[in-house]
Amino acid sequence: MTYQLVKNNITKEINFVQYGNLTIPFDPDNTDYQAFKKEINDQTAQLEDADGNLMTAQQAIDYVATLP
Repeated sequence: MTYQLVKNNITKEINFVQYGNLTIPFDPDNTDYQAFKKEINDQTAQLEDADGNLMTAQQAIDYVATLP
């Protein structure tokens, strides 16, 4: 399972993650967002940056720690 960070076309900020056709906003009340964070922290999923580069498990965990 691989998630990818996506930049907003207008603001160029990363404020959501893509998984297949599912777009997940960085909203702590969103259950898909909660699952994304848990899977990254449990190292059962991988994370790509907005340029499509695969992050190491530790880089992904560190990035997720900065999110709301």
